[in-house]
Amino acid sequence: MQLLYALKEHNGGKLNSHLWFFNAFAEQLNPTYTVLVDVGTIPAESSVFRLIRSMERNYQIGGVAGEIAVDKPNYFNPVVAAQHFEYKISNIMDKSLESVFGFISVLPGAFSAYRFEAIRAVKGVGPLPEYFKSLTSTTKELGPFQGNMYLAEDRILCFELLAREGRQWTMHYVKDAIARTDVPETLVDLIKQRRRWLNGSFFAGLFAIGHFGRVWRLSAHSPSRKLVFTLQFLYLAVQNFLSWFLLSNLYLTFYFVLTLALHSPTNATPNAILEVILTVYLAIVGGLLVFALGNKPEPKTASFYLFSCLYLGIVMMVVTGLSFYGLVAKGVTAVDPRQNLTDCPVSKLELTGGVVSSLGLVFMSAFLHGEFSILLSFVQYFFMLPTFVSNLHDLSWGTKGLESGGGHGPAKQAGGNVKDVVAQQKKLEAARQVAAKEKEDVDNSFRAFRSTLLLSWLTTNALWMYIIMTCVATSCYLKYLSYIVACFNIIRFVGATTFLALRICRRFGIGGCVKGVSKDTYDRQLPPEWQAHRTGQAARFRPQETLQPSPRGPYNAV
Repeated sequence: MQLLYALKEHNGGKLNSHLWFFNAFAEQLNPTYTVLVDVGTIPAESSVFRLIRSMERNYQIGGVAGEIAVDKPNYFNPVVAAQHFEYKISNIMDKSLESVFGFISVLPGAFSAYRFEAIRAVKGVGPLPEYFKSLTSTTKELGPFQGNMYLAEDRILCFELLAREGRQWTMHYVKDAIARTDVPETLVDLIKQRRRWLNGSFFAGLFAIGHFGRVWRLSAHSPSRKLVFTLQFLYLAVQNFLSWFLLSNLYLTFYFVLTLALHSPTNATPNAILEVILTVYLAIVGGLLVFALGNKPEPKTASFYLFSCLYLGIVMMVVTGLSFYGLVAKGVTAVDPRQNLTDCPVSKLELTGGVVSSLGLVFMSAFLHGEFSILLSFVQYFFMLPTFVSNLHDLSWGTKGLESGGGHGPAKQAGGNVKDVVAQQKKLEAARQVAAKEKEDVDNSFRAFRSTLLLSWLTTNALWMYIIMTCVATSCYLKYLSYIVACFNIIRFVGATTFLALRICRRFGIGGCVKGVSKDTYDRQLPPEWQAHRTGQAARFRPQETLQPSPRGPYNAV
C-alpha cells in the first residue's frame, strides 16, 4: 500500500483538512474512492474494505457511511452511556431507514467514503464547492442562516450529492463497517458539541427540505425513486416541524402527567408540590436561555449546567415512571382538574399499543440487529434527554484543541525608510478600521437574526402551550401524543427490519433482490434526455488523460 503523509503547521479544523485533501491531493491523484476518517476514530480491521466494496458492487451508490460506535463505553458515566445508546439507536433505526430510501441525511465525516466522481466539481460546480462554501466565503457573504447551516456541512454535501444535475446517486449504510470513536466525557464538552450539531442539523434540514424541488427538476433519478424521496422528505419535514415545538411538548407532558398524579381537590400539599416542581422547571429553562445568550459553556458555568441536568433528569425519570404506571396499571383514570373539557376515551388496546410503540419497537429493532448492550444504557439516555440547549450566534466549530490561529501565520514585514513605514502604518490602520466596522455590522446582523428567531421560537411554543392547556383535555393530549410517537417509531421499525431483510436477501442471493448496479447498467438506466449530458460531462471529467492507472489494484482509493 502506498502512503502519503501530509502534516499542516497549524490546526485549521477538519474542514480545512478536507479542503486540502480533496482540492489539492485528490484532484491530482484522481482516485476512484475517497475515505474520510477523523482523528480519534479507529476503524475495525475490515471496515474500510467493506465501505469500498459496497460502492464497488453498486455503481449507483455515491456515498456510504459506516457504523460509528463509542469506544469502550463507560456505563457508569451517564454522559458517555447516553451517547452510546443514542449512537446505537441512530444507526439501527434512522440510518437503516434512510438507507432503504436511498438518501442518508448525513454521512459522518468521522467515518464515511465517497465515490470521487460523484462529488467532484466540474467547472467549479458540484457538491464539493458547496461543501467548502463556509471556507471560501466570508461570514458576511454567508449570513446567519447559512453560517449556522454550514456547521453541518456533511448534511449539505449529502443533499448536493442526491440532487446533482443529470445524475442518480444514492447513499448506503454499511452495518458491518464499524469504527470506534472517543466521545465527550463531561457535561460541558457534551453541550459544546451539541450546540454545533443542533444548530447545523436544524438549518441544514430546512435547506434540504426547501430545495427538494431540485431532485425532481435536475437529477436523473427515475420517477419511482423520486416519489420515494418525496415520501422521505415529507417524513423529515414533519420531524423538523415537531422538533420546533419540542420545548413546549416536553413541558406539557411533564405538566399533564404530574397533574394527573399529584392534583388533589381536597389536599393542598400535593398541589403545592406540583407548583414547586413546575416553577423550578420553568426557572431552569429560563436560566439556560440566559446562559446560552450570554455565555459559552465553560467550567465557570458547569455548576449550573450540572444542577439543570440533575433536576431535569430526575423530573424526566419520574414522569416516565408515572406514565407507564398510569397507562399500564390503571389507565388515564385520574380526574382532570379542568372540568369544562371533554375527556377522550382510551381503550386497553390503545394503552398497550402506546407502551409497545414508545419503547417496545426500539428494543425489538435493537435485538433484531444484535445490539443487546443498549439494555445497559437506556436509563442513562432518558435521564440526559432534556439537557441540550444551543447557541444561534456562535459559529465556532467546537473542535477539541483548535488553535485560535490558522494558516501559516502572518508574513514578516520587510525593512524600509521612515516614510515607507509611516505610509504602511496608515494603510494598516485604515484597513483595521474597515475590518472592525465590517465585523461590527456582521455581529449586529447575527444578533438581530438570533433575537428574531429566538423570539419566534419562544412565542410559538408559548402560544402552543396556552392553546393546549386551555382547550385540550389531559387524556386527549396524552392520547394523540402517543399516536404521534407510535407513528414515528413504527416507520423507523419498518425501515430497520426492511434494511435487515434486504441485507440478508443480498447476502444469500435470494431471487428478486438486486445485488448491485454496474456502471454499464447505470448508464443505460439514465433517461434519454440525460444521455448527452452524461457523455459530455464524462468527457470533461478527467482532463488529465496522461495520468497512469494506479498500481494499487482494483480499489483505487485515497
